[in-house]
Amino acid sequence: MLEVKQRDKVAISYKENGEVKATFYVIPLSPFQLKKIMEKCRTVNWDAPTKRGEKKRFVEPDIFQLTFERIDKTIVDWDGVTRDGDVLPCTRDNKLFVYENATHVINYVMDEADKLLEMEIERDEDELKNSEAGHHGTLPQE
Repeated sequence: MLEVKQRDKVAISYKENGEVKATFYVIPLSPFQLKKIMEKCRTVNWDAPTKRGEKKRFVEPDIFQLTFERIDKTIVDWDGVTRDGDVLPCTRDNKLFVYENATHVINYVMDEADKLLEMEIERDEDELKNSEAGHHGTLPQE
């Protein structure tokens, strides 16, 4: 039986001088989720007309929107994030505020989330290889 379950959130601690300053809870995006975000974050533009009056269409990603949508979907909660001494709830607007004012922190968290996804993919590939080996074993000797 194949049991499929929702991914669990994982804690990523942000430290300064060895001291945990904040903890971010992330759920790495699946390839399907990332594809949906990439489709959403693009704009269609037209080149200037050629001498024959033809225009060429091209699709251009909105890099900021793509980056922020990834952040918004990946970071699901946090602890220890404050603004002017007040606890900052983990909302879309506050994620944008933190990204704009502490970009290095969010970049660190997203890099760690990407590493988690890579480890998850490697683990799944290893499990698949191991299960295939069991299915393709040798036949019993007669």
